[in-house]
Amino acid sequence: MERSIRAMAALAVVCGSLMLAVIPARAADTKPPAKAEPVKSLTLNLFDADHKPVAGAYVGTFVYTSEQRRKPELADANGFMYANKAVSNKEGVVEFPKRSDVADYRNHVQIVARHPGRGLIAFTDLDGAHYQPVVELTLVPECRIKGKIECLDLAKIGRKMDWTNVYLNMGRARFMSSDSQKGEFQFFVPPGTYDLNGYGTYVASKNEKLTVPAGKHAIELTLTLPAKKFALLMGHRAPELRDIAAWKNSTPVKLADLKGKCVILEFWGYWCGPCVYRMPETFKLYDQYAKQGLVVIGVHVDFSNTVDSVEKLDAKLVDTRKNLWKGRDLPFPVAITRPIKGGAAVAQDYGVNSYPCMLLIDRRGNLVDIMYAGPRGMAILHKALDEKPAVHASAATPASQVAKAATGKSR
Repeated sequence: MERSIRAMAALAVVCGSLMLAVIPARAADTKPPAKAEPVKSLTLNLFDADHKPVAGAYVGTFVYTSEQRRKPELADANGFMYANKAVSNKEGVVEFPKRSDVADYRNHVQIVARHPGRGLIAFTDLDGAHYQPVVELTLVPECRIKGKIECLDLAKIGRKMDWTNVYLNMGRARFMSSDSQKGEFQFFVPPGTYDLNGYGTYVASKNEKLTVPAGKHAIELTLTLPAKKFALLMGHRAPELRDIAAWKNSTPVKLADLKGKCVILEFWGYWCGPCVYRMPETFKLYDQYAKQGLVVIGVHVDFSNTVDSVEKLDAKLVDTRKNLWKGRDLPFPVAITRPIKGGAAVAQDYGVNSYPCMLLIDRRGNLVDIMYAGPRGMAILHKALDEKPAVHASAATPASQVAKAATGKSR
């Protein structure tokens, strides 16, 4: 018995030694789990409610109708145009070989799949970090949304709304847009709850929620939007530039001292890509029409509340001047607004909430209109320049201000 107990003890010691030896060896040999490879492609399988493949469906990452941006090669039978357009094959399959071609800046892929002939549609918002390379979508009967935009403020003064646009959003995803010169919009959607974001040249942005129940095939609605402040100021005295922290290239400028001149107010910011890319076009206007009585004033607005001096603005523009402006500095006076919550006091006075925004003031000191890009804007400018000055230009503009604006030297 004693011998048996000793044998068992010895075996236990041996086994324990073996276990101690084996366990670390296994731990050392174990490799950490491999990280999941990022999705490099995307395949969509489209089905109807009976799980039958939907062939001939149009697929895109964003869908829009536009009177100004018509591209028939991207459009379906209803004139809806598809960004990254594809069409499902007879098995209902659509392939995007490079996910990076269809992902947005958030690494999301938003998909609209629609078969106009069958009246079927599907929306999906895919997180690029988690979705599988093969995604199945079920297309369901669509609902047509047809609407109009109205602005009671503009109607009272007999002014047209001009260009308008409506975005259709669902949660964080923006799936469709519809723009028009007549204040009209149209969408086709699956059941769900949506945010409609309407805005335009003369009407301010406003959101409205819309719920589309299952089985609903058509909805008609009207979006009532407020007028932008500058639209109501057109034809009236332009507000003075107030709450300015500093002036670049000039002593403080008053619009009242510029009667007899046409004035462009260019609302912009160093942080705004379209603003700095468009600025050379503003340089050209300044160069070409200064002798005809055009004064350009840049109105710099900074939402980060960091730029309130010439030195700070110049520091922000080092790379912009070098890479985009061919080494040129701003040649005209720039009003650097005092940062406040919501932008700047002068931007609020004019109702400017999108950038860049170029407004034209005539020789009498009245706000004319927004300066459009292209021939329409140039026609507005030429008409204002052709008007006879209300006062002599030399009396309207102090010589010191004109000289300093022309030199392009900062103060």
